[in-house]
Amino acid sequence: MTGREPRILELFADLLSYPTRDLGGATDECRALLAGECQEAADRLVEFGRFVASNPLSLLEEFYTAAFDFSDSSQPYLGAKLFGESYKRSLLLVGLAQCYRQYGFNAGQELPDHLTVVLRFLATAWGGPDADEIAVHALVPVLEKIVAGLEDAEERPLEYRARQVYGHVLRALHLWLSQTRAIAGGRPVAAERVG
Repeated sequence: MTGREPRILELFADLLSYPTRDLGGATDECRALLAGECQEAADRLVEFGRFVASNPLSLLEEFYTAAFDFSDSSQPYLGAKLFGESYKRSLLLVGLAQCYRQYGFNAGQELPDHLTVVLRFLATAWGGPDADEIAVHALVPVLEKIVAGLEDAEERPLEYRARQVYGHVLRALHLWLSQTRAIAGGRPVAAERVG
């Protein structure tokens, strides 16, 4: 661990949030920090950075909406991805909300299992057992499912292209978590098999 992990998690949360004018700067900073930890993950952000730099904010917003709001395969809710709309998801939501309260973390208006909320919480609780458990047993398995489904071409062209653009960020996050000793008490996350 390098001490940069909380900032990297915050930056990934920024990259996977509804776009703002600061998206290019956040992309550059995230890529620079990743280069010192996981070059392959940093390289994944190059194409995303080019897309951000060469398009107006309105198109970035349209792509974000197409990638996350209109696509079931890349929906940003961990519980829905893991359990569907079931009792188990409800238990996860309650458990996350309780955990967040223990750390004084506020999820704002979003549900506690939203990807960006989870990333911001992990940045806050970095190094603690709760952060490791959430990352290993919820975040990484969901990223694996999303990344595996990115090539689904059955969607409309805009949704497919949007998922490809944001796929660079999701793959970079997955690579960084999986290939570094970022979480799980220094064990590579890929060693953890979650059902």
